[in-house]
Order: sequence, then C-alpha cells, then structure tokens
Amino acid sequence: MQTKIIKKVTGNVDRNFIRNVIKILNSFYDFVSRKGISIPPLVEVYFYENKEKALMAMELESYKRGVAVLSLYPTMYEAWTGFPRIHIIANIIKGLSYPVFKSLVLHEAGHSILHSSVSYYVLSISLDKNLRNLSYEELAKILVIASSIVKDLDVVNLLMRLGLEDDIASYVVFLFHSASTLECNGTEQVLNFMKILAPLLFIKKENLIKSFYSEISGGCQKFFKESMGILQKVWKAESDFDQRVLILVKEILRLNENRQL
Repeated sequence: MQTKIIKKVTGNVDRNFIRNVIKILNSFYDFVSRKGISIPPLVEVYFYENKEKALMAMELESYKRGVAVLSLYPTMYEAWTGFPRIHIIANIIKGLSYPVFKSLVLHEAGHSILHSSVSYYVLSISLDKNLRNLSYEELAKILVIASSIVKDLDVVNLLMRLGLEDDIASYVVFLFHSASTLECNGTEQVLNFMKILAPLLFIKKENLIKSFYSEISGGCQKFFKESMGILQKVWKAESDFDQRVLILVKEILRLNENRQL
C-alpha cells in the first residue's frame, strides 16, 4: 500500500519546497512499509506561507473542532478529523539546514503512523482531588501539553527502532533554541521543558546531551534530573495512552508541590 498525500497550500509557498517535503514523506512511508509497519492510507499536508496565515487557519479549525491550540510550531500534527494532518510553516523551516528540516518533517510523519485516531485527542481520565482543584483553563493546558509529551515519546521510540538516531539528533539540535529561552517558572513551563527533553530519553549521543544541558537556563537545569526520571516512569508504565498522560500529570503536580513551581 502507498500513502496518498494531499497537499493544501495557503499563501505563496515555493513549489520546490513543497516537492522536497513530499519527497521526504514518500520516502519515509515507503521505508516504514518495507519494515512491515502499517502506514496511513491518506495524509493531508497543509503548507502555510508564514506564521500569521498558519495562526488564522489553526485558530479557525480549532474553534470548529472544539479543541485547544496553545502554541504554533514550525511543523505540527493533529488528527482532529480522524485522519492524519501535517501542518508546515514554510518561511520558518525552509531556512533551516536540510538535516534539521528533514528531522522536523519525519517527526510529524511519525505521528501520522502512530496517532492517526481522534481518540488521542479525547482523553478519558478520572479526576482526583488535585486535578479537581485546578481551574478548567489550567487543567486543559496541562492535559494538552502532557498528552503531546506522551505522543512524542512514542514517536521518538519509533524513529529509534527504525534506526534514525541521526535524524533524532538533528531534531534535538533544533530544540536547543527553545530550551535556552525557558526559565521553568511554573508548571506549564516545566511541562514544555519536558516536551523538549523527550527525545533525550532515547538518544545515545552523550556529547549532544551535554551540549543540550549547557544550553538550558539554571532554572531548568535544577529540574533536569527529576524531569528525565518522570519521563522514564511514564515511558516504562504498562498502561494505555490515557493512563500514561494521567501519570505524567500527577507527577508534574507532585513536583509542583515539592518545589513550589
């Protein structure tokens, strides 16, 4: 089976850029299929000229679907409609080096293989006392970020199993900038820090990990070891997706109480 890729373009996006993205995706799906792993029959790829056009489109779509979009990334993935959709902001990633550019596309393609069901966006969890004490806005933010972290762990593991550690390393290089701007002030920032840390749980390149650590702020460095421990606990949990998200949320709230984030 071959994955059918439907491209949708908003604004003025270079055709060669679009062709390069489609080429990376076709090559990846073919490679994965030959490994005996199921690939999606259909993937929609949305190309946006710039962040402003992407923001308008995503806000409208999230309003229609009743879901939350907390922030925009150069590449994004969702399956709100029940099938895979990749979003790419062209003017941001076309200026990146090819290895980093490719790593971002592969990361979203990994999501399309593992998380093509809308069930990954509709959590079914029981709220304990600590969760009930949160406002709706606080709980929604925490659950959205926590669920994205658990999905990222799944994707990085898939890419590692496929022997694509160098591509994961390029992805980590891209994350350096985001890590350097975080101070880890508050629960939301620490969760965002954990999202950045997720690939480091699997990668074996010690020099890269040391470089990453040296880039992060002192505020985040003090959470590094505990954050990695929490990610390890979530990854090792023999539970379904919803329960792994719940484990992560409870752990971050525990960290919140102990450190007074």
